[in-house]
Amino acid sequence: MSDGVIKVSSDTEDVFNTGIVTSRMKALNQPQALRILVVDDDEIELTIIGDQLAARGFDVVRASNGREALALMDARFFPVLLTDCQMPEMDGVRLTETVRARGMSETYIIMLTIRDGTFDYERGYAAGVDDYLSKANPNVELYARINAAFGTAALRCSLKETRAALAALPHVDPAPDRSIASPKAVLKGTASAASRPPDEDWETATQTLALPAMHMPAVLIVDDDELILERLKLLILEAGYEVFTASGGDAALAALQKNFMSIVIVDRNMPGMDGLALCRAIRQRTWTGYVYLMVLTAHDSEEEVLLGLRAGADDYMSKRASEAQLIARLATATRILTLEYSLKIALADRRRMAMTDPLTGANNRRYFMRYFGAELKRARRFGTELSLLSLDVDHFKKVNDSFGHAAGDAVLTQVVETLQRNLPRDYDWCARLGGEEFAVVLPQTNLTGAAVVAEKLRKAIEEMPLRVAVGMPSITVSIGVSGLQVMPARNATTIEMVLAHADQCMYKSKAAGRNCVTLPKLNAVELHST
Repeated sequence: MSDGVIKVSSDTEDVFNTGIVTSRMKALNQPQALRILVVDDDEIELTIIGDQLAARGFDVVRASNGREALALMDARFFPVLLTDCQMPEMDGVRLTETVRARGMSETYIIMLTIRDGTFDYERGYAAGVDDYLSKANPNVELYARINAAFGTAALRCSLKETRAALAALPHVDPAPDRSIASPKAVLKGTASAASRPPDEDWETATQTLALPAMHMPAVLIVDDDELILERLKLLILEAGYEVFTASGGDAALAALQKNFMSIVIVDRNMPGMDGLALCRAIRQRTWTGYVYLMVLTAHDSEEEVLLGLRAGADDYMSKRASEAQLIARLATATRILTLEYSLKIALADRRRMAMTDPLTGANNRRYFMRYFGAELKRARRFGTELSLLSLDVDHFKKVNDSFGHAAGDAVLTQVVETLQRNLPRDYDWCARLGGEEFAVVLPQTNLTGAAVVAEKLRKAIEEMPLRVAVGMPSITVSIGVSGLQVMPARNATTIEMVLAHADQCMYKSKAAGRNCVTLPKLNAVELHST
């Protein structure tokens, strides 16, 4: 990716519920690295808006028409494009369509609308516009719009990189990650811009997923004025959203805890907990998904806008804005939420594939080292038992030499299927450690119970019907058993110690003629960590 592309860290779960906030803070703290292309045929407007952004430290590049803008975008990456809607030859909508058609899906496009009159917002959204900014008072709302723009551009770049990394990994049959909390809305899947077919629409190409009409995100409106609450509720309901209301900050927090809502519109000034305090309280808590915060206020000063953003708000909206502008802001919020969720799913898929053996679909050695370590800590903490089986397929080299590597791969896949089918409990699990060697982890199981499971697995593999090649003899495994029960220093036991001891027992099974289970002698283990 070219210089200047914004990246969002994906190392921890925190990026999912605070991703937009994190990327926004990076944007505000590092303005010298943020590049904006401003396009307007009006030289005065171009100068005013460009100078406002440049004064804030943004890297501003100006263009006076659409063709000049396209030439600049072909030469370098711009996270944000701020374009006038009405220009000769190529207007803002046509420029947007061309940008999207050229595959520039990560750029966040803000449309500058005319001072007096109406604008066809739906036409702009269909072309690929992300957000709108009225020329009537751009200096008030400009920072809120740019703030959201860089956060979303960061998410898009991160999502594209994640999906590219997923595409480069060996194929693993998809399996849902139940650790991910889905938002209230049901999202449609997409493909990355790099791999989309030519006739795919822009909505899919840019990963800003379209929500089904009957599954719009829920909106919570917080205001102490009952008349305003009722007016906003009817307006947003008519736009297809599910709407809840609260008359104050404490009531809003209670409502969110009872029923999660993805979008919160909050009044700036309320008795008790005001809007900014509510924003901070929401950000300090953990939710099942990201909460998009919009501050609604009659105060139009730049200071008020910045206070709201610093409190954790994603957007700012003047109470004097039109109803059409409010619905447009909700549409932008919905697009950002779906993008955040898409990134969450993509990162979960990447983690899963990085810990999955691509041949058999079993957990791989990386997964084993991470999660067996966690099982060890849990067993030591709660004083429970933990056992480990080390399995090795007997005479596997002969299978490869006699029937080919494809047949050998099929045998390993069948072994995994048999292991998984015969594990006694949902929380027992297996992993492929490498080659024909496997491990089976049995939490809350002593050596006696592990021996029973080991014998069950050995017999199941010996009797499994082979679907590989005619004339192939039965497949057998040699198994070694170990666990915390046999370790001389329980609290000092490491992953390597248990695995090494299980391997020792497995080698004894090999020496004893294979196709058997070997258990250790209690209190007779002498291991030294290496």
